[in-house]
Amino acid sequence: MLVLVVVYFGLGNLHHRNQMVERGERAVGTVRELHGRQWQASVSFTTRSGEKVTTWISHSPWDEPSIGEEVDVIYDRGDPIESAYLSGDEPGMPAILLLGGGVVLAMAYGWWLRRNWNRLRNEADAWRRRYPVPRLGRRR
Repeated sequence: MLVLVVVYFGLGNLHHRNQMVERGERAVGTVRELHGRQWQASVSFTTRSGEKVTTWISHSPWDEPSIGEEVDVIYDRGDPIESAYLSGDEPGMPAILLLGGGVVLAMAYGWWLRRNWNRLRNEADAWRRRYPVPRLGRRR
C-alpha cells in the first residue's frame, strides 16, 4: 500500500511539472529576502496581466540567489502566488525521487517476500488446518 501511495504522489508531482511546462509563463523577478534554512527566497515580479506579486519560492541549496538579484520566474497564470518556481528549478526532482522510492520499496518488499514465502505459506497451512498450538508450561 505504501508503494502505491508513494508512486501516486510521484505521478501527481510529475503531472504538475508537465502542466507548468505547458501553461507556465515567464517573468523576471527580484529577490527581496532569503530564508536560508528552508531554502526559500521572497521574490517580487509582475505578471503579464500587470499584477504585482510577491511570493516565497523554493530554490536549490547549491544555487542560492542573492538579495537584489534578478531571477527568471515561471508561474501559473491561474495562481501565481502558490505555483511559482525559479527557472531551472521546476518541480521535477521530487517526482523522480518519489517514483524511484516507490520502485525501491517494491523491490525490497519483493526480495523480503521471496525470502520468507515458504515460512509464510507453512504458517498459513497450519492455521488453515487448525493444527493445535503448543501451550507453554504444559506437557505433551
